[in-house]
Amino acid sequence: MELSTKSNFKRVLWSNQLYPDNYQDHTLLHQLLSGQTYLLIQPSFESYSTLVICSLPLSAQLSSIFIFIAVFAHLHLTLIHPQHLIWLTMAIGASGYVVWERALPGREKDRLPALRSASLLIFLLLLLSPVLKTLTLSTASDSIWALTAVLLALNILLGDYRHRPNPNSHLDVSFPSALSLNAAIFASVVLGSRLSSNADVFGLVLFALEWFALFPLMRRDMMRKHPESHLRPVVLNVSLALIALLILYPISSSTALIYLTLVPLGSTFVLPAIYCGLQHYKRDLRGPWDCAVPRIS
Repeated sequence: MELSTKSNFKRVLWSNQLYPDNYQDHTLLHQLLSGQTYLLIQPSFESYSTLVICSLPLSAQLSSIFIFIAVFAHLHLTLIHPQHLIWLTMAIGASGYVVWERALPGREKDRLPALRSASLLIFLLLLLSPVLKTLTLSTASDSIWALTAVLLALNILLGDYRHRPNPNSHLDVSFPSALSLNAAIFASVVLGSRLSSNADVFGLVLFALEWFALFPLMRRDMMRKHPESHLRPVVLNVSLALIALLILYPISSSTALIYLTLVPLGSTFVLPAIYCGLQHYKRDLRGPWDCAVPRIS
């Protein structure tokens, strides 16, 4: 007796049949041709708004990079006095620490150790500024610009863009984010060696330490305390965008326009819209050849 007359064939593996496991009957091709189901994912306003919110950490990172480059350009072009930058950096750091301390109760006991660490860091940086100024004295400026671009690109690629940090971790610093921080600090050291005075180097590196190390930690703690809040990331990104535009415009209006197009508009609104638009072309092919879905009764 042939296999086709023994029993009705079923395309399942959990049933004992008189057919080998790799057996298929003549209806397979018909089902392959007519049993296709395309699932089109229709984007909605909710999915687009979610993508916009999730893109805010990337936008904040890019804005921080542009602000740092603009600060270096102001120092390099002598548009700002280094002492003004130093005092402004210290004032912003002290104000940020006060806000961070008030927003997170229980940090008062860390005030004195933080003050000691900050004083020691400032003192060591002040001593190392003459050395950092002559660090790349024999290196061409073109090599410095290229190395800085690579380091800042690493800072962007290895950055921590999680919208909701881990609430169970105190520091929550991953290995890629540590490499990102080191790349940014190294970029500030390399750029500082192109400045004209020790005060310029001290001001730029001090600003980079506060901007790339302390500010992200405070921002992460605020996001950890208010994980469901969307207003704070929006206010933060709008503030960073305004600061970047105000600093970039005196240097070059075209650079400010490029920043406005790429970062606040491009990475925050255009890229999520493109992603949602591409979902129209995403197809999920289904049919009788799919993996079996277990049913637990």
